[in-house]
Amino acid sequence: MTELLNKTINSIIDFLNLKGCCIYLVDKIQNIASIKAHKGLPQFFFENNNNIDINENPYKIVFSQGVALFNENFPGFIKQFFKGYESISGAVIPLFSKFKIIGSINMIFYDHTNISAEDMELIISIALEIGTAIDKLKNREELTQIEAKNSILLKHIPFSIFRISLDG
Repeated sequence: MTELLNKTINSIIDFLNLKGCCIYLVDKIQNIASIKAHKGLPQFFFENNNNIDINENPYKIVFSQGVALFNENFPGFIKQFFKGYESISGAVIPLFSKFKIIGSINMIFYDHTNISAEDMELIISIALEIGTAIDKLKNREELTQIEAKNSILLKHIPFSIFRISLDG
């Protein structure tokens, strides 16, 4: 999983010429989103932003409602997603898989870049594909773990399984 996330971030940074980028993945049990991969972000970013409550404002806008935030449209919210930065041009795009929000991609641009509507659509489309790929990889990893557990169980079961009738 880590390898996929790091390759994804490197590709996004190269493609969009970003200053920094991180991927959050959601833990629905704890209602938090945690940074799972990053590049180009300083240490203070993690201290201020690593585990965030997905039910608090402004995070629930992305993690519950699935709204993509771009600096042009939501500069106040963007600033809250990047605590510790004075002024920032960025975007926060939810990652979807099977109509569920599984995380987000948070991007920092070098300059106060104006993103065109076409570029916004392209970034959102890329995020949809990334979300699906992450979910498939998670499912594959879970399946591998389950198969390993079942294999261990089968090795320890005796060769014969007896059925005991109600009569004894």
